[in-house]
Amino acid sequence: MCFVVPSPKLEDLRRDGRFALHSTGAEDVSDEFYVAGRAVLRTDDPAIRNVALAALPFAVDETHVLVELGIDTALWAAYSTPPTWPPTYHRWHAPA
Repeated sequence: MCFVVPSPKLEDLRRDGRFALHSTGAEDVSDEFYVAGRAVLRTDDPAIRNVALAALPFAVDETHVLVELGIDTALWAAYSTPPTWPPTYHRWHAPA
């Protein structure tokens, strides 16, 4: 779950639903992580929104839309120390 501000990205999710997130490691770690799947805007249930709001360490306003991210694929690229190429890839796919 995440909150998304009104933006072109929110409109992309509303229109199509596909998402991908990519992150690199900390400064001393070269690993990378990627997830992709389908997003569902959760505007239908105020109770779910309230639970998500209660879990946040910061405030969001009513313009932020709660989005549920369903993960279909995850990929972790683990680099050795010192980094070498190619990394070791660890993949996960949701059951069909």
